[in-house]
Amino acid sequence: MKIYNKHIVAFDSLRFIFCIFVILHHIGINIYSFHGLPNPYFLTAHLAVECFFVLSGFLLAKHFFSVKITDSNAGEEAVRFFLKRLKRLYPEYLFALLVCFVLTNVFAHHITSKTFLLNLSLLAGWGNIPNIINGIWYVIVLFWGGAFLYFLLCFWGDKARFVFLPTLAIICLFYLVNHGGSISGHQLPIEFNLLSKGTIRGILGLCVGIFCFEICHFLSGLKLNFNMQIINPLLHIAEFLSVFLLIRLCLFKKSDGIYDFNVYYYASFIIGLCYFKKELLLKCLSWPFWKHFSYLAYSIYLTHLIPIEIMREHWKGLSYMSPYISYPIILACSIGFGFLCYHAQKYLFAKVKFLLIKA
Repeated sequence: MKIYNKHIVAFDSLRFIFCIFVILHHIGINIYSFHGLPNPYFLTAHLAVECFFVLSGFLLAKHFFSVKITDSNAGEEAVRFFLKRLKRLYPEYLFALLVCFVLTNVFAHHITSKTFLLNLSLLAGWGNIPNIINGIWYVIVLFWGGAFLYFLLCFWGDKARFVFLPTLAIICLFYLVNHGGSISGHQLPIEFNLLSKGTIRGILGLCVGIFCFEICHFLSGLKLNFNMQIINPLLHIAEFLSVFLLIRLCLFKKSDGIYDFNVYYYASFIIGLCYFKKELLLKCLSWPFWKHFSYLAYSIYLTHLIPIEIMREHWKGLSYMSPYISYPIILACSIGFGFLCYHAQKYLFAKVKFLLIKA
């Protein structure tokens, strides 16, 4: 049962849910912790970023297995993937960068043209290059890390799949375990003033996603006669446990630690279930309801910190509200702002494209 080219709606819904987790984490940090107030809420929700990376690695491998790559067309396919990834990620990134650049200069501090150009070229987060958009390290790693791993797969094939990528993943895992014992951290330079902890955790997450698809690919090729009346209930129990444990890990854990690495197991199992369409509880992710929100995930992720930081600076009483009031307000504002940015950039780039064609 190979469904390489079929679009899986549940994956879009998962992106949106993971994005909500990240927003909840940043609300606590930027509203409560910033003002020195107790912040017992969503302290480890940043682990949803790992779920993003695993899903991206899974889709990267899914695309790789959907095309026929030979020695003669490996370079062409690698370039095609790079350009496709650029086309997918860059327009929303560019618009979010422009919005953040303008608002930061107006409400906060001046940003130099050099910093802007380095961010424009997708180089922010490397070494000591400052970020205009907080959290942009994720997009940088997703773009360059994904391209790097795909190039390895294109040019080295099985050697990359069975030697290079596992070795790279083991090195990343050992580094994270031995430097803090958790997956937290993103922007601080650590090696040769270049690689950040975020780069290492991103590469590990992408590799886990690739391995997850490899397992699904292997299972889809097996021709075994299982008694599904026994297997399905077991899968549903495992699904319930994975969802429960993932939510508990991301939303209710009080501090980072070695158990954070379990996120890779939970995310991989959930993604695999959705890929094979064997989910029960998660069938709700394929409901038509999600199409009104899921496409906004990337734009919301890029822009959600802008309204959070503006409200932090200009609405001092927000941090003293009940979390049951402040969190929904900020969450709604972040989603609404992302919605406006998404449609504004779609309209802007459509206009630019029209004018260029007309000219």
